[in-house]
Amino acid sequence: MKKRFLALAAAVVASATLITACGGASSGSGGSSNASSAQTSQSTGGDVKTGGDGYVFKVNGTSLSPDADMDALKGNLGKEKSVFEAPSCAGQGTAYTYDYGSYTVETYPAEDKKNRIGYITLKDDTVATAEGIDLSATKDQVKAKYGEPDSSSSDTILIYKKGSMKLEFIFEGNSMKSIQYVSSVLA
Repeated sequence: MKKRFLALAAAVVASATLITACGGASSGSGGSSNASSAQTSQSTGGDVKTGGDGYVFKVNGTSLSPDADMDALKGNLGKEKSVFEAPSCAGQGTAYTYDYGSYTVETYPAEDKKNRIGYITLKDDTVATAEGIDLSATKDQVKAKYGEPDSSSSDTILIYKKGSMKLEFIFEGNSMKSIQYVSSVLA
């Protein structure tokens, strides 16, 4: 009986770990992101799905947004510091995390077989949203630029929903720790 209980307990812990690891990177969890605006044009020229009418992050003249095709955009972003790949929990295939130092981009394999952006996380104040908000901003400055946050916001996170994505400003006390663009596919 004791062996069955221990085996069951081990299975529960293993399942919980797997669910947590695949549980759709919650707000403030690692990741990468940057900038925003309602603009969805791409500097790549072709027909690139951008995620539509949400906020975008602009870097090196390229607009990044949740659900955009990362493979069509990454050539414009410069050399990443590192790339991490792992089996995706969002779909069959491989998910990637591209670390560019000041920001990261996490992807998921979409049903259309494209490497879509799931999260963009801004990690320091050398990058900012298209509206000019960086990690040095206060909660009051964020609210002045974006208005009142979504009702699901809290003392530690201000959430703004637009189109099919969320823009999250994550705080620890009065200090902003990260800014994250999140696809509704993974939210």
